[in-house]
Amino acid sequence: MHKQRMEQFDLKAAKIAVIGLGYVGLPLSIEFAKKYKVLGFDINTDRINDLLEGIDSTGEADIDELKKSYKRS
Repeated sequence: MHKQRMEQFDLKAAKIAVIGLGYVGLPLSIEFAKKYKVLGFDINTDRINDLLEGIDSTGEADIDELKKSYKRS
């Protein structure tokens, strides 16, 4: 039964949600966005606004990769 469900799962159509866009979640989201649609969520609205402006206060993310992920997802 488990194998049958896995065969029905289409990775190309997968969407990944990452909760928390801090020093772990943001780089993870950027990497996943290279192949999949990603939804990033964070409760800190200031953090979200900074990211939308291309500012990463953690210094963990490549800002150019972040901007590319906006276009891909």
